[in-house]
Amino acid sequence: TLYSNVLYRAALRRFAHICDALGRDADAERYRDLSDRSRTAIQDAFWNEEGGYFNNATQWGIPDTALMLADNAIAVTEGIVSRNDRFRTLEAIRTRNWRTFGSVTTDLPMKYVPADNDHNVKVWPWWMGHEARARFLNFDAEGGLSVLGHMVRTFSRPTYPGLCEEYLNPDDGSQDDVVGHAFIT
Repeated sequence: TLYSNVLYRAALRRFAHICDALGRDADAERYRDLSDRSRTAIQDAFWNEEGGYFNNATQWGIPDTALMLADNAIAVTEGIVSRNDRFRTLEAIRTRNWRTFGSVTTDLPMKYVPADNDHNVKVWPWWMGHEARARFLNFDAEGGLSVLGHMVRTFSRPTYPGLCEEYLNPDDGSQDDVVGHAFIT
């Protein structure tokens, strides 16, 4: 998926920085080369030129065109696309994922999980944190503050206030009876 590949590329970049700091020039260059190859492969495999964002995945040559919020935001902050395409991606997120109570995790329901899965078109404050960072790093302070405002408003929720696992129905702000699966035992 896009998410895993972007994190892999980010790790390669960080390995290069560590090797630079340690004076291991040959290793740093090797990691930079791998990072560049990974960036190109991600662009080739996932970039949706028509939509201006990264597809979620490609399986058997068929792209999953859902716009996954965190995956695309992390791709922006990690510089997977050019500056112009970063702005296009942030605009696609605004257009496709913004709802009354925040940015949804995915703009289209995922087909490979049950419809009531807690990631399926829900608002999760911790995923919006990646979007806020991407917006601030790319000169969209107004958008970044809007996203942060949605996150902060979750602190006053009567059930599980401010809990990162908390998720909201995107249009009415209600919570399902059961909070998600990641942190609650």
